[in-house]
Amino acid sequence: MGFTAYTIVVRWHLCGPDAALHERNDERLLAESRDRATAIGDCFLGRRNQAVELAERHDIDGFLLTRDLGMSKQYGLFASIRSSDQNFVLEREHRTMRDMAL
Repeated sequence: MGFTAYTIVVRWHLCGPDAALHERNDERLLAESRDRATAIGDCFLGRRNQAVELAERHDIDGFLLTRDLGMSKQYGLFASIRSSDQNFVLEREHRTMRDMAL
């Protein structure tokens, strides 16, 4: 009987810290997953906001309007294209996620 009790106590002592280790590891993995999900959500929200801002720009409207009106390239269509390109380049250079350049 003494040996059985000793074996149970030793076994419980060895398995107890192991279970706590697994629990801490699971908590760490969950926290990392939450952080990644938050980062991805922030990135998608930022991209959505950038798309809305780009869609509301007047240079894109101007380009589409002059193109739809059949305006010649020498009368402003290229100016609208250059302006749009410059804005896209500036936007790409200043794009960040969590204060880090992409």
